[in-house]
Amino acid sequence: MAEVQSGGKRKRPRGQAGEETERVGGGPHDTDESKNVMDKVLEQIGLLSNSVNTLSGTVNSLDKKMRRILKSQKAHAQALKALELSAQFSAEYGDPFEYSEGAATEKRDPDFRKRVIEFYGSEVAIKIIKKRSSGKTKTVFRKRIVCAATGEPMPASNVIASHLFKHLWANRKHQLDLDSIDNPRNGLMLCKGVESAYDNSQPSIIQKDGGLRIHILDPSLKSIKVLDHTRSLLADRFQEHDDEGIKARNSDVFRNEPDFQSMTFGDLEGRALVLPVHKQPFDRCLCFQAHQARKRAVGLGWLSKATDFDFDDFWSEGASYLEKVRAWQATSRP
Repeated sequence: MAEVQSGGKRKRPRGQAGEETERVGGGPHDTDESKNVMDKVLEQIGLLSNSVNTLSGTVNSLDKKMRRILKSQKAHAQALKALELSAQFSAEYGDPFEYSEGAATEKRDPDFRKRVIEFYGSEVAIKIIKKRSSGKTKTVFRKRIVCAATGEPMPASNVIASHLFKHLWANRKHQLDLDSIDNPRNGLMLCKGVESAYDNSQPSIIQKDGGLRIHILDPSLKSIKVLDHTRSLLADRFQEHDDEGIKARNSDVFRNEPDFQSMTFGDLEGRALVLPVHKQPFDRCLCFQAHQARKRAVGLGWLSKATDFDFDDFWSEGASYLEKVRAWQATSRP
């Protein structure tokens, strides 16, 4: 069929063989290409997500470091404040406090003893079975006082109401914000052996692992039996009147359970005080003694340096004079 010319241009009739036509829709090649593009997009999203997670972890790490720095700066500021106050405290009070035999209470106040026993509920009744010469037995009940350090119920003459912040310093009680030196929370019921050792700075009582625990500072004390030390002290008390001494040695003052008879001061290391949960002594009084005892232990060679006995301060809150006390303690380490 002949081509028809129009305006100098040749036109190909419709339907002629070899005609190029428009495609409608995409073929398989287009689908694969779209899938590849989507995969790349998802891959980029995944990389971006990983980058965000990494950045988030870095931010958290920086936040923790910043918190540590701020905490360190706060501690440094407190130390500087302590230095500023220490000079004033030392000038005003000096260092009159030493837990030694010289600071022990010589005169016992029966009213203080009664208040301490009632506050902690230290008095218990135990059943004792006595064997008579006839071979028959007799059951009796005796009052006993529980030693807070050993947990042992003992005859009343064997247990002392010990002042934590000593009676000798009663005129300075305001420094630990005590309303009275005979406040029962400034006391503990301790058997004579433990009470004497505590008076002499040989052990301390600190807050640790959720409780008030005993720490022995004098290494020579660890091998001594608590009952032997108590027996020796009580024998000295009755030495002036031998008949009373004999009576004391033959009484049930020293009749205790076998496990207590063999208990040494070393066995008390890390031991929690035996006290009612909601009846506790003043933390500030115990913490004050621990600071003083540590200083004395270094001076006597029981510790080579103060950091050998390191503990967290556990002062009670709300005491008006404690800021000065803390300042003085913080700067008076040996």
